[in-house]
Amino acid sequence: MQALNTFLKKHWVLFLIVPAIPLFFIGGPSTESIPWLKHAWNLGHTLFFFVATITYYRYRPFQSQTSVFLFLGILVGLSFVIEISQSYIGRNFSSIDVRRNLTGAALAVLVVKRPLLHPSLVGIFSLVFLLDLSGLFFKLYSEYQIQNRAPIIEDFEKLTSLSRWSEGTDFQVESESPSNIVGYKLLQPSKYSGIGMDFLLRDWSSFKSLLMDVYIPEGQSRLLAIRVHDNQHNNQYSDRFNTSVQIEPGWNRIIIPLSKIRYAPKTRELNMQNIANLGVFFIDLEKPMVFKLDNILLSDQPIENIVVSKKVN
Repeated sequence: MQALNTFLKKHWVLFLIVPAIPLFFIGGPSTESIPWLKHAWNLGHTLFFFVATITYYRYRPFQSQTSVFLFLGILVGLSFVIEISQSYIGRNFSSIDVRRNLTGAALAVLVVKRPLLHPSLVGIFSLVFLLDLSGLFFKLYSEYQIQNRAPIIEDFEKLTSLSRWSEGTDFQVESESPSNIVGYKLLQPSKYSGIGMDFLLRDWSSFKSLLMDVYIPEGQSRLLAIRVHDNQHNNQYSDRFNTSVQIEPGWNRIIIPLSKIRYAPKTRELNMQNIANLGVFFIDLEKPMVFKLDNILLSDQPIENIVVSKKVN
C-alpha cells in the first residue's frame, strides 16, 4: 500500500493526461454546437500540451535551449501526425490546433524554465495565447447578444451579423436607406443556391410565427425553399421543417406559423427551445442573381397558414 501511495503521489498527473488522449479523436462539440463551446473545446489543445510538457519536464528536465527547441520541434511533428490522422476519421485538419499545441508547450516551458526561452518568444507565445483566449470571451459575448435580442433573429444592424451565416464569405450588407441595413448575396447557378444561419436565437417557444423579408430583382417570380431544424436533427429530410413559397420580384414578406415548424418532423416534435439552423435557398438557379434578406423576426401574431405578401416600403 505504501508503494502504491508513493507511485500515485509521483505519477498522479498521468491519470489526467492519458485518459484525455482519446479526445483528440472522439467526442467534442458537433458542427451544430454554439461557437463559444467549440472555441473552449479547442482551447483544450493548449491546456493538454501545457500539462503534458510540465509532466515531461518532471521526468526529463530541460538542460539547454537546444533541448527545448528539440522538444518543441518533435511536438510540432506529433501535432501534424494527430491532425492528419483526424482527417481520416471524419474530422478536419487544423493548423490552428497545431499552433495551440505549440503555444501550450511553450507556456509550460515559460513556467518551468523561463531562462531557456528568448524574451521575444515569451512575448510572442503569451500574445498568441491571450488573443486566443480573448476570442473565447468575444464569442461568449456575441452569444449573449444573440440570445437576448428576442424577437429579433437577424436585422443586419450588428457588426457580427455576417459571421453567423454558414454558406461562404460573400454574404454582405448594404444600406437600403439611411435607417435600414439589409443582407445580400450574389447567388451563383447551382442545384441549391442560398444561405444558412447556424448561430441564431435558439428559443422560439414563446412565439407564434416567424417573419422574414426577402428580395429578388426584376424578372420572373421564383420558388424560395425554407428549412428549419433543431439540435436533434438527424440530417434526414423528414426530420426538419421544409417548405417552398412563391415570391415576386421586389421585396416580399413571408410569415410562417411556428406550429407548422414544430410539427414538421414525421416522428417527433421540433425542439422549439433549441433551434439550430435556418436556411433559405433556390433550387436549380440557372444564372447569377442578387438575393437580399432582412428583418428575420419572431412574432406573437397567430396565423394558421403561411402568408406571402408584397412588402410596401
